Amino acid sequence: MRRYTLLALDDGTYTRGPCVSKLSEELSRITGYDHAILFGSCTQAITVLARWFWLRGYRKVRTPAFTWVSTYAPFQWFGYDVRFVDIHPLYWLAEFGDRVPDMDELVIPVDTFGSDYPFDEEMRGVKWIDSAQSFGTVWRDRGVTRVISLSASKIVTAGEGGAILTN
Repeated sequence: MRRYTLLALDDGTYTRGPCVSKLSEELSRITGYDHAILFGSCTQAITVLARWFWLRGYRKVRTPAFTWVSTYAPFQWFGYDVRFVDIHPLYWLAEFGDRVPDMDELVIPVDTFGSDYPFDEEMRGVKWIDSAQSFGTVWRDRGVTRVISLSASKIVTAGEGGAILTN
C-alpha cells in the first residue's frame, strides 16, 4: 500500500490516471455534491470557471485582496476587471458589504484558514467559493459551487490536483 501511495503522488494516479473515477465518486460522496470534476491543479479548475463565466457574459470579479493569486489571476488572463475588497479583521473573510454587484460581476468569497464563508442565499453575484483552504471543514452550505485543492500542502490531499464541486 505504501509503495502504491508514493507512486500515486509521483505520477498523477489519482488526478489523471486510473483512479480518477474512484476519487471523483468518493469526493462526491463525502462532500455531498452531485459532481466532483477533477483537474491537475486547483488553479486549472479556477481557469475553467473563468472561461465558463466569460462565455456567459461576466466581465468583472470582486474578491478579497487577502487571497492567493490563483483565485483571481485566471480571471485576469481572460480580461476580467478584477477588483478587491477588504477582509474582516476578526474572521479573515471578505467584507463585500451591502453592495449589489453589477449584472456582469462575479463575487468570489475565499475560505481562509479552514474557515467556511457564511454564504447567504440572498447574496447576489456569488456563483462559486474558493474553498481550497477549507476542504475538511464542515461546510454550512452545499448549494454553491466550490473549488478545492488536493495539493500536498492541504489537510486532505491526493498529493496534487484540485476539483470543482457542483450540483
